[in-house]
Amino acid sequence: MTEHISRKELKQDKIRESFAHGAEAVFSHSQLAGVLVALVLAAVLGYAGWKFYSDRQNLQASAALDEANKTYSARIGLANVSADQNDLSFPTEEARSTAALAKFTAVADKYPHTNPGRLARYYQALELEDLERHNQALEELKKLRAGGDKELAAMA
Repeated sequence: MTEHISRKELKQDKIRESFAHGAEAVFSHSQLAGVLVALVLAAVLGYAGWKFYSDRQNLQASAALDEANKTYSARIGLANVSADQNDLSFPTEEARSTAALAKFTAVADKYPHTNPGRLARYYQALELEDLERHNQALEELKKLRAGGDKELAAMA
């Protein structure tokens, strides 16, 4: 048996009514929605800024550690005239260790919260050991052992 639909029911548009009801709800909650959108936008911008800063610090620390490692692995003895001009050499092992220590200390102090900065702290302790400053080397190794990096703590 067919149901009879009245004229009033035929004139109702349920889709249009649901859109109208949704628009009224958004309009009545627009201030709350605006605050939520602003909070999400601030969180995204804050994370992007932190990520950019962190990546930049890691890149600079890696470059500085690379320069310090070049000094650490420089030749000892008189410079060869036919060698490359950029090739580092030091007259004594102590001179090389002193120069490398200064560079590793600079990297470790400037970038303490980066991986290259912590690795520079380890190499700084090695250079202090080479220069026979055993107490200072032990202190640096203790700092590394107390840190959160398990690999460096095992090396220390």
